[in-house]
Amino acid sequence: MVSLLLSPFSFSGESQGSIASGATVTKSVPDDWSGFIYSNVNAPEGNTGAGTTKAGFVAEAAYYFIVKDSSNFNTGISVVPSGSSSNGMCKRVTCNSRFCANSYTEQPSQFPAPSNNAPEPPLFACPSGESFDFRFCPNAAFPRNDGTVNIHPNGNTRKCLDARGGVAS
Repeated sequence: MVSLLLSPFSFSGESQGSIASGATVTKSVPDDWSGFIYSNVNAPEGNTGAGTTKAGFVAEAAYYFIVKDSSNFNTGISVVPSGSSSNGMCKRVTCNSRFCANSYTEQPSQFPAPSNNAPEPPLFACPSGESFDFRFCPNAAFPRNDGTVNIHPNGNTRKCLDARGGVAS
């Protein structure tokens, strides 16, 4: 199952149209499917995939990963396997900013041989046959593109840290 919370989106490079906020779309793919799922919202190149944050899949090894464009972060994405996480397998992976560490900055050209052990992040694996939910904009906000990052001490949104002035208020 593919759950998308943002429109428009593309599946394997082909536009799937627009989806209303909060709507869900379900897509079924063959077990041997490999490709990308992404939204071109906030992307500079339209539906080409350039400037987008993508969820990638390699069916032969049951690998999944996120690729973010280093020059443009258009929207956050979460990949949520339906199976429970165990021994590092089937982990939920989320990238909500251009600073997320659990993603690639370009499409990987090589992958390790399939194994029963979890690969090293930013590569993830789940046994074949699992279903996944994809959530665009999982934190319900578009990323800031002005280069600033809000830091809220202890997660309290009423507090903000000003690192430039060395003052916490």
